[in-house]
Order: sequence, then structure tokens, then C-alpha cells
Amino acid sequence: MNRFIHAAAFSSCLAVAACGAASPSPSVPPSAPAAASLDGKSYEVNLQFPGEAPIKDVLSFDSGKFESSACTSLGFLKWTDYRAEPNGGAIAFHVETHNPKGPSVEWDGTVAGASAAGKAKRTIEGKTDLGTFAGSVR
Repeated sequence: MNRFIHAAAFSSCLAVAACGAASPSPSVPPSAPAAASLDGKSYEVNLQFPGEAPIKDVLSFDSGKFESSACTSLGFLKWTDYRAEPNGGAIAFHVETHNPKGPSVEWDGTVAGASAAGKAKRTIEGKTDLGTFAGSVR
């Protein structure tokens, strides 16, 4: 019985420590930048890789996730986490999309007003190509 009480007390301590209930929540200094989000926005862009015809694409952001319609149509996962942060008067974003069969595209872009632009690094079978994209809000 004594072992049971010690085990229960130990488990309770771990739960409190893991959830942070034993320490006060950190305060965010007033000078900290607000979190950037592109949620609810979509951009029609032209994606261009060297030596290839431009690809019409729609880049969508929703609930912290990103989708490239061109990538989804090629078997990439539909929604991938994205990261965004303020960049002057714009919002910079980064996301890495993956196809379960191996290819990937790493997106680095900036949204300013109604425009989106950036670079897309595509890797297929060990070969990497650097493309660009640009377009406007949908």
C-alpha cells in the first residue's frame, strides 16, 4: 500500500511539472513582436523552374497549415505546417512540403499587401532545382 501512495504522489508531481502548473506562466514583454499568420489567405502564383514552362499554383494558408495546389495534385501531402514572422511591413513564411514517394519542395516567401513572392527549392531523386514564384491574393 505504501508503494502505491509513493507511486501516485510521484505521478502527480510529474504531471504537474509536465503541464507547468507548478510555475507561473511567462509574461511576454510588450516589445515582443506579434505572431504573424497568413491563415485564411490564398495566393494565385506562377511557379517557374529553369528550363520549364510556368506552373499555375494556388498557395493556401489555413489553421497554421499550407497547401500548394500544384504539389497536392502531384501526390504531396495536402496540408503542411508553415512558419511565418513579421518582416518589416510584410510577412515572411517558410514551409517544407513532402511527397510520400520522396520529392520535396522548400518554400521561402514574403507576402506584402496583396502580393506574394519567393523561392521554391525542389528536390527530386537527389536533384535540386531552385525556382521562383510570384502572384497576388485570390
